[in-house]
Amino acid sequence: MRFVTAAFLGIWLAGWLVGEVIALAVLVAIVLSLFGASPEALRNVPFRSLAASGFGFVFVFLVVWLTGWTIGGLAAIDQFLRSIVGRDRLRLVPDGLEVTRGAGPFRRVTVFHRTELRRLRIRPKDQALVADTKSGSIVLTDLGARQDREWLYAWLCDRLGLPTPVPIAFDPAVPPAGWALERDETGAMRLFRPRRSRYIAAAIMWLIAAAVTAGSLSQDGAINTGVSSLPTVLLFLALLAGAAWLTWSRSEWIVRSGILTHRLQFGPWIRVRAFEHAQLETSHTTDSDGDTRYELLIRGAAGTKTIESQLHDDMQVLECAHWLKSATGFRLKEAKRATFES
Repeated sequence: MRFVTAAFLGIWLAGWLVGEVIALAVLVAIVLSLFGASPEALRNVPFRSLAASGFGFVFVFLVVWLTGWTIGGLAAIDQFLRSIVGRDRLRLVPDGLEVTRGAGPFRRVTVFHRTELRRLRIRPKDQALVADTKSGSIVLTDLGARQDREWLYAWLCDRLGLPTPVPIAFDPAVPPAGWALERDETGAMRLFRPRRSRYIAAAIMWLIAAAVTAGSLSQDGAINTGVSSLPTVLLFLALLAGAAWLTWSRSEWIVRSGILTHRLQFGPWIRVRAFEHAQLETSHTTDSDGDTRYELLIRGAAGTKTIESQLHDDMQVLECAHWLKSATGFRLKEAKRATFES
């Protein structure tokens, strides 16, 4: 079936390349025309009028679309090459486990330190060999036959000294995968997401907002404030709001026995929702494409709120659910029993 997948991706990539070249050519032509450096043949094209009437909106739309289109194409190229000439190598090193994932001439090497590895397992959905680490679940390999991956799972667990079958245990000093943990002056545990990815996204949005501002400048250097610039202004305000939210907002869960409190802060504004003697509940939904999303919810007098959500894999959701159950004493209602063994 991997060759069927490769054939489909090959056809899609041909169309992707056409769209990539056309969008890039249009974007370059607009930039060159704006700065008066376009070829003579492009000088009759009304690109300059775009600079005085919503150029920022057109420019940023192309930049955002082309960025997403390029990322999607690179991911498809990687999958195309892995379907034909993919190769994974797992090697024990003094620090832990080294994983080399190959796609033709491209290689990506990742080293997992022994202290970062919580467990290895075979994922039920696609039988991939997965490592659960402190930062989340990572696919080690989905190549080979199932029996090959089962043998590799058992061999690695034995050599690395990892438990099998897989346990889910509560450790108040170790947060669930994908979360960071702090203790405040009262001794309460505060769970929050690591902020590195948020800062990266915020930086990108700040740069795009700056590009919108630059694109909104008229030929004499003044900012266009006419009615035709309204889409640009709205886009700029939306980007500004999103970048500010990612930069200065903080969402966290304050965990105590018998109470779980969600605290959302943006600058001086704070919103607090306390769930006392509530119930934790796992759920899953499947869309029309066959993708399953697993969620951890909390239900109580304060309403219902999602704590954790993951696509395809329920282990991270279940680990967070059992961790919070032990920390708060809340009852946990599981919609799907966890598969702790391969």
